[in-house]
Amino acid sequence: MKIAIVTTSIIIFTLSFLHYYLKKIKPTVFAFYTSWFLLFASLIISSSNPSIFNESFINTFALLFFVWLTLLPVIMYNIVCSYFGNKEYDFKNFYLPATLFLINVFCLIYFGLENDKNEFIDVVVENVMSYVNYIIILFIFPISTIYYTYKSFKIIGFFSSVELFKKKSSKNYMTFFILLYVIYIIIWVFQNYILNESFFKSLLKAYYVFYFILSYYCIYKVAEIEVKNNNLDQDIDIESLHQRLMTAILEDKIYLNPKLTVKDLAREIGSNEKYVSNLINKKNNMNFSNFINIYRVDYAKLLLFDEEYSNFTIEAIGGLAGFNSKSGFNATFKKVTGLTPTQFKTNKKT
Repeated sequence: MKIAIVTTSIIIFTLSFLHYYLKKIKPTVFAFYTSWFLLFASLIISSSNPSIFNESFINTFALLFFVWLTLLPVIMYNIVCSYFGNKEYDFKNFYLPATLFLINVFCLIYFGLENDKNEFIDVVVENVMSYVNYIIILFIFPISTIYYTYKSFKIIGFFSSVELFKKKSSKNYMTFFILLYVIYIIIWVFQNYILNESFFKSLLKAYYVFYFILSYYCIYKVAEIEVKNNNLDQDIDIESLHQRLMTAILEDKIYLNPKLTVKDLAREIGSNEKYVSNLINKKNNMNFSNFINIYRVDYAKLLLFDEEYSNFTIEAIGGLAGFNSKSGFNATFKKVTGLTPTQFKTNKKT
């Protein structure tokens, strides 16, 4: 069973690294499964034969085990924050694990010194190290787990949303991700504090494999749904931008400005040059200049049909339609309609 647990943790750790590298999951997810991997590595090394690793190396990993343990509920909460909270990271939550880490590192450095030590200080440092880690196991880890689990559920609306389990949403998967962790804690508490029997030890070992696979599946689905939602939001933004663009064209007739640039148009509709240019290319399969000139030609055709402008010269009509010169107007008009403005006007009369 130990081989299965270690193998599964390595596979999930590797998978999380690949998905993080490919930007399919957030850094907090990779950090969470890295902590699990380091926790198991610490557990295995600290319980290994001294003939394999030297004593100081084993002691180091034995103490680091407690640090990784305190990180788990904190990082789990930060995963929820990164997907559903207002901010991605809350570094205040890492103060306690960081403090515990520094205490253990100080103790390790002290005992690693080869010079003569004071016997009283030796006892104090050893007691500090022992009591700190006992406090972690007995109080800090269980209490922080309850606290951060509650905060995580609160963020995703577990206590207020009746519809949470009625559809496959990212919050739905995140809820199961947290519940899987809660089940692990319940089994862990039974095994360590209530019924220290072989059944719960075996159950906990079996659950590790189940937990790693299913929890990663849930969190990956959360990330997958977020990507789809982001793409949908982008599509909605594109449609909104396109509506503003067409309002500026059809209602405001911004194309009548002969000095109009893509920068001016972008400023008018509250966007930037790159987005507007890409939008015109995507929606109309043409560049900005051709897009604007089509509307200028259409407007010029209306003027050429209008009796009110029958006495206007071709150059004047072109100027009213937004063209800078007669030659430019003639060339563009013929390119769009196949006729020069004069030919178009003559055909209209006949």
